[in-house]
Amino acid sequence: MDQADLLRHLLDAVEGQGLEYGITGSHATMAFGEARLTNDIDVLVALAPPSLPAFLVAFPFPDYYVSEDAARSAVRGGGMFNIIHPESGQKIDVIVPSNDFDRWQLSRTCETETNVTGGGDHLLPDRAGGRSAGAFAGGVGRGAAAVPSLG
Repeated sequence: MDQADLLRHLLDAVEGQGLEYGITGSHATMAFGEARLTNDIDVLVALAPPSLPAFLVAFPFPDYYVSEDAARSAVRGGGMFNIIHPESGQKIDVIVPSNDFDRWQLSRTCETETNVTGGGDHLLPDRAGGRSAGAFAGGVGRGAAAVPSLG
């Protein structure tokens, strides 16, 4: 499984539950033509305690490794947990919004039809409703140098 396959699997899981999400990090940056090396996929996901069990079902052991304790902790208080595909060594960093900036960033991925915003929090369209962006969806950010002003 390569990163594109893993990303597609992740998008199927979050979109299947109707969860808000935003791809961030190097994948979002690369979608805008800025080459970066990356070994993982970073995604903001609006997970809540009721949605976590169904989300985790999409990543069954032994095909994937997910620490359920880390996932529950991230959902309870915000934070991050990993999904690892052991056979390929590919990894997803699932970031559950924990502060106003995370929530603001995530809301920007969902507030426009095209999911393209100004400022520096560059976003790509999601796949819902046929607004395809290929392997990338709902992307956020070009790194700290492009973080927009909240004021």
